[in-house]
Amino acid sequence: MTGKRRRVSKKGPSEIPKQTPEEIQYPADVTIDGSQAEGGGQILRISLALAAVLEHSVCVRNIRKGRSVPGLSAQHLAGAQLVGKIASAPLQGDVLRSTTLLLKEPQASEASLPLKSAVSTAGATSLVLQAALPVALKFLPGLSVQEEKVSMELGGGTSVLNAPTSDYLKYVLAPNLRHFGVELKCDVVRHGFFPKGGGMCRITIDKSNCLKADAENGKAACMLRACSLEKRGTITSIKGSLVVRGKEYVSAEVVDAMVHQTVQVVRKFTRSQEGYPDFNEEHIAVQQLAESEAEDDCIVLTLFASASNQTVLGSSTIWSPNEAGRFGKATKTKKYRWESRREEKYEKWRQTAAECGQRAAQELCETLQGMPVVDPHMADQLCILMAMACGRSRLLLSKPTSHLETAVQVLQQFGIGISLEGISSTNNYFLSCEGVGSSLRSQESVIGDAFQT
Repeated sequence: MTGKRRRVSKKGPSEIPKQTPEEIQYPADVTIDGSQAEGGGQILRISLALAAVLEHSVCVRNIRKGRSVPGLSAQHLAGAQLVGKIASAPLQGDVLRSTTLLLKEPQASEASLPLKSAVSTAGATSLVLQAALPVALKFLPGLSVQEEKVSMELGGGTSVLNAPTSDYLKYVLAPNLRHFGVELKCDVVRHGFFPKGGGMCRITIDKSNCLKADAENGKAACMLRACSLEKRGTITSIKGSLVVRGKEYVSAEVVDAMVHQTVQVVRKFTRSQEGYPDFNEEHIAVQQLAESEAEDDCIVLTLFASASNQTVLGSSTIWSPNEAGRFGKATKTKKYRWESRREEKYEKWRQTAAECGQRAAQELCETLQGMPVVDPHMADQLCILMAMACGRSRLLLSKPTSHLETAVQVLQQFGIGISLEGISSTNNYFLSCEGVGSSLRSQESVIGDAFQT
C-alpha cells in the first residue's frame, strides 16, 4: 500500500474523556476554577471533599490547566471516585485527562466497608486519603453511634515524591488528628514506590471521640473538636524512620551516608539551641525490605519531632537508584571497566543520598527554628478539618506554603470563615477558622457568594 501512513493516537480508550467540558451542563451549587493560585490537585481534593461534606454539588473546571499534562491523573481520578463512593454522589467527567469534573449532591445510600481504591500507577495513596478523609468522617459508618470505625484499603504509591510518605501519615498526621478527636492508623500491607507503585495501605479511622447522637434521626453525627494551638510546647524527642528496599543496588554505604548526614545536620541544630533533646543514629529506625515486599528500589526517610503539647512536626525525603541507572553482568574482558564504573556510580549514589538526608534534616530544623505548632506541609492537610470542627480553631504556623494559601482561598470560596494573619513581631502566622460543625448536623447551607467562573 502506498501513500501517507495514518497517524494512530497513543491514547488508550480510558484516556479519552467521555464528556467534554461543554457537555457537562449540570447546574452546580459552586463552580471552582482549577487553574487559580498554584493550580494543582490540591484545589480538586479540597473542592470535592468540602462539597460532599456540605452536601452540595460542585463543578471544578480547568483542572491542572497549567501543568505539563493537564487534567485528571490516575491519582486524582481515584480520589474523586472514592469521594463519590463514600458520599454516594454521582460524578461526571471522571475519566483520565478530563479538565472538568462535576460532583453531584450526595444521595441517601450508604457505602459498604472496607472501602477500596487503587491507583493504576505509582500515584500517592496519601493524597487519595486527603480527599477521602473528611468525607469518611462525615458519612461513615453512618448506621449507628456504636459503629465507630471506618476502614479503607488504598492501593498505589505508598511513598512517592511530592506527597506525604506512609510513615508521615503514621508518625506525624495521626498524632495531630487526635486534637480534633480523630484516631487514624496506617498499616502498610505492601510498599509502593516510583515508578511501578503496586503498594497497599490499610487505613483505620476511629471516630469514637467525636461521634454524637443526633436526636432527630437516631444516627451518629461526627462533631470534630475545635483545635486551638497558639504556642508550641517543648520538643521532647526527635526520631526518624528509614525504609530501604534494594539489597543488590542500595548498598549499606549508601544508607549510612544518608543517615550520617541527617544526624550531623540535626545534631548541629539541637546542640546550638537550648532545651532540645539529643539526636543520633540510634534514633533512626531502619526497616530493610525484602525484594518481594516492593516492586522498586528506594530509600524513604521520615523525620518527626514530638512536642509536649502532643503535636508532631515532620519532614521527609525519598531517594531512588532508578534515576542513576543500573549495571548488567560483568564479563571477563570488561570486568575491570565494569568494576570501575560501578564504584564511580556507588560514589555518586552515596553523595546524592547524603544530599537527600541533608535536605530533610534542614527542612525539619528550619521548621523547629520558627516555633510553629505544626510543620508547613501539615497545615494544608488540617485546614479542612478546622472548617468541619465545632467552633473556632487557631494554629500557629511558620511561613505558609502555596498549598496552604490555595487551600484557604478555595475554602473561602465555599463561604468558610478562614484566614491567615501575619504576626508583626515575628515571621509567624495564625491560621484561624470558624468551623461549621454545628450546622452539619441539620445540613444547613453555609455557602455564601461562591466563586463562579
